[in-house]
This record gives sequence, structure tokens and C-alpha cells, in this order.
Amino acid sequence: MQSDVTDAKEIRETEETETEKQPEESVQRESKSGIKKAAAGAAAGLAATSLLLGSIFSSPAEVMQQVNPDDKRPAVIVEIQAAEEDEPAEEEEEADEKKRGLKDMIKRFVQSLPSWAKVLFVIPLWAIGYGVIALLTALFEPVIAPVLSVILKWLLVGGLLAGGLFCIKKAIAPDTPLREIFTKRNMILVALAAAVLGLGDYFAKNYFEHYELWRNVIGFAAGLLILGIYALRTWQHKKKTAAEAAA
Repeated sequence: MQSDVTDAKEIRETEETETEKQPEESVQRESKSGIKKAAAGAAAGLAATSLLLGSIFSSPAEVMQQVNPDDKRPAVIVEIQAAEEDEPAEEEEEADEKKRGLKDMIKRFVQSLPSWAKVLFVIPLWAIGYGVIALLTALFEPVIAPVLSVILKWLLVGGLLAGGLFCIKKAIAPDTPLREIFTKRNMILVALAAAVLGLGDYFAKNYFEHYELWRNVIGFAAGLLILGIYALRTWQHKKKTAAEAAA
């Protein structure tokens, strides 16, 4: 009997100990999670600051220039010059001044900091941001422009195919609602058709000598072929539906 009572006491004490530990563990987990979030926020803030400094300043010498943060003489000069010009030029100057306002304010603030703060904090952050911007520009600028032009071209082709699909569907079945025309399946088929046309154009351009002479004609004919197949299938589907309804 006594052993049962002792065992019950031990179980209660163990449960009470575990209950006391649980809040402490949850507090520790929340504390660690808060520290991680704060560190991630600080890292993101430093990264954004470094990129901002790298985009505003072009050299360490410009960072080290000492100015008065309340000095707004460049703005006064701009106003005087704008007043001497005609009205359209004045409006352009005002628009440019609004765009440059925040940038100039940040620039003056940074340049007004003590030299030791610039050397210890600003210039290292500027070096990181400027280096990242220069690296990304060197890596992606020669690639982005041609790739973007190709993407836009074939997005336009996809849009033309989708427009042709809409016209065919409305011509064959005028009562068809838009949601039944621009379904997920049809949009996937349009994307696949545009991709096939794009790949065919790429390989033909690189492997057939006189392809450029007939490029537009071949592309137009291929698009008409795709839309013709879709029109035929749509017509057959309409006939089948009408036959089933009649039966």
C-alpha cells in the first residue's frame, strides 16, 4: 500500500517538474527565434544600405567629401537657372528635382558624417554594394537585353495565338463564355505552341542557310496551321455535341 502511495507521489512530482520545464523551454525557443529574426533583419538592412550607397556614390573620394547637411545651394542654383529658362524647361527641372530630392538628401547626410564614421562604416558598406552592382552589371547586362527581347517576342506570339483561339471559338460557337475559352488546358496548349514555334525558329535559323528569306512566311504559315487544327477540332466537337443532343 505504502509503495503505491510512494509511486503516485513520484509520478505527481515528475509531472509537476515537466510542467514547470515546459514554459522555460518555450521561452528559450521564442528567445532563440527572436534572435534569429533580429539577425536576419539586421543583415537585410545592411545589404539594402550597402546597395543604396553603391548606387548613390561612384567613388570613396565622393563619400569622403565634407558638406553641411543644411546646405541647399545646388537647389537654389537650379531654381535660378530654371527661372531664366522658358516654362517647359522649368517644368522638366521641377520633375527632375523631385526625383533627385531623396537621393540628394541621403547623399548630403552621408557626406556630413564625421570622417571616422565614413572610414569605419560607410566606405566598407559602399564597397560591398558597389562591387555587387558592378558584378551583376558585368554578368547580366550582355545577357538580359537579348534574352528579354526574345521572351517578349514569343510572349507576343502566344498572345496572337490566344487571340486567334478566341476568334475561332466565337465564330464556331458564339455562345461559348470566356471562362470556357481561356481554360487552363487551352492556355497550356497556347504556351506549348509558342514554345514549339520558338524552338523551330531557333534551330531553323541556325541550321538552314536561306531560312531568313522565308522566316516571316514560314512563321505565319505555322501559326495558321496551329489555328487551323484547333478550328477543325472545335468544329468536330460541336458536331459531336449536336449529334448527342439530337439523340
